Amino acid sequence: MAHFAQLDENNVVIWVTPIDNSIITDENGQEQESLGIKHLHDTIPWAKDYNWKQTSYNNNIRGRYAGIGYAYDEDLDAFITPKPYNSWILNRETLEWEPPTQKPNNTATDTEITTYEWNEQNLSWDSVLILKPYSSWTLDEDLMGWSAPIPRPDEINLYEWNEENQSWDLTQIPGE
Repeated sequence: MAHFAQLDENNVVIWVTPIDNSIITDENGQEQESLGIKHLHDTIPWAKDYNWKQTSYNNNIRGRYAGIGYAYDEDLDAFITPKPYNSWILNRETLEWEPPTQKPNNTATDTEITTYEWNEQNLSWDSVLILKPYSSWTLDEDLMGWSAPIPRPDEINLYEWNEENQSWDLTQIPGE
């Protein structure tokens, strides 16, 4: 399945639609973006009023899959995520926004985790301390967070950890 991004007058993605690969494949078996755009113009009355660019779920073209709110950069022929902060600068090779100063590494001990959040006003990284919530919990270094000794039963209902019983107690069932 091919995908095409609809761009507004500022080259910002406002819609992405799929098109069957057979529609964009020419007589030589090659995909042609122009065939997809022609199909859009022929089948959607208002499509001619917009610029369209092919995008790829597999990030095979234009850097990444186009999401709503992403910008299409003509010079780079790539889709760029929204800029997270005014001070951040686009790395034209990686197509990622980078802060003006490098983020410090997260650190952890047996009782606390230190992570960092960008402070745009001060143009610096602020440390955020996450204390160990219960003595039985352990550090999950992959997630840089705390994990209970047993998994939570589900993500639908509301549970509270019972340290004394080492269990998850149901506190509320949604809708009841």
